[in-house]
Amino acid sequence: MPNAARHTASAPASQATRWWAALTLLAGCAAPAPTGAPVGGLLSELQLPPPPPHPVLSGDQTELYRQLLPTAARFEARAIPPALVAAADRGNDSYVVARDANGEVVGTLRDLIAPVIPGRTTDADQLDLTLVFDPRLRLVDLHPRRPLLKSGGQPLTDDERRELTRLVDDPPAELLATARPDDTVDGVTGATVDALRPRVVAGAAYTSRRLAGVVRDTRALIERAPLVWDQQRLQALLEPPASDAALALGLAALLPTLTTLEARRGALQMMAHAYAQALATAAPPAPQVEAALLSALADDPERGAELARACYQLARRELSGNTVAACLRQVD
Repeated sequence: MPNAARHTASAPASQATRWWAALTLLAGCAAPAPTGAPVGGLLSELQLPPPPPHPVLSGDQTELYRQLLPTAARFEARAIPPALVAAADRGNDSYVVARDANGEVVGTLRDLIAPVIPGRTTDADQLDLTLVFDPRLRLVDLHPRRPLLKSGGQPLTDDERRELTRLVDDPPAELLATARPDDTVDGVTGATVDALRPRVVAGAAYTSRRLAGVVRDTRALIERAPLVWDQQRLQALLEPPASDAALALGLAALLPTLTTLEARRGALQMMAHAYAQALATAAPPAPQVEAALLSALADDPERGAELARACYQLARRELSGNTVAACLRQVD
């Protein structure tokens, strides 16, 4: 991230300082208590990035989702970062995680209103449905809010819809290799291309190809969206110039709101670096940062490895032999 390089250049002890503070707390060592700039004044150097947008579900949506996933007790709507939404699917910018009464994920849903063939906008060329995934993101249903149509305008039967669901959940490579839905049919005769006949639902080649791509893209964005939001928020915090002390406090405030382990690890490393830098340049200790250092990795299976890295940074900077020893005891 760009600010990391800037802070390293302007205050080379940054990373060590963060580690030093982390280890002081982890080891239970008392830190000196000089006074300094108040937290509010330091945080005024930064503007904490807002959380991702929070979509609101309508009563009709919730009722439909309960029918589609009867074991769900609650539904969490989540925004999709705009960069992850395919151009043909603009406007379909959220998905829904369904959880049971114990908080376990029982499925994921995504509503889709989009053209079968990108660029065509007539009613007959529109998809209006809900994709229903199981906890492993296998497609279990394509629930149409308007009938899925064959190329001749006839609606798919229930059996054909189930066949389509199985097909687009695990589509043949040849189907996905077809660049566009309208490449699945002969431009002169309108018949399905011979090589694809056994790889699409009969009479629904356009829809087969389009939904195969939608399901693939939806899986990818559901898996990537939380990390992309976290990365964007970290980047927004790092962009404006700020002191190391302010950056450490900002990261401490941001850390609990990050949803992915990868982003929390990255933020923790940057926070430790900035805090170490601040302390090495006579900034006062910050209890908020130290508390964040202790709690950020509580659920991390690699917590020991992260602490070992802290030990190394402290030892390399020679900031506190006692703290290094205490850190090593924590790793054990």
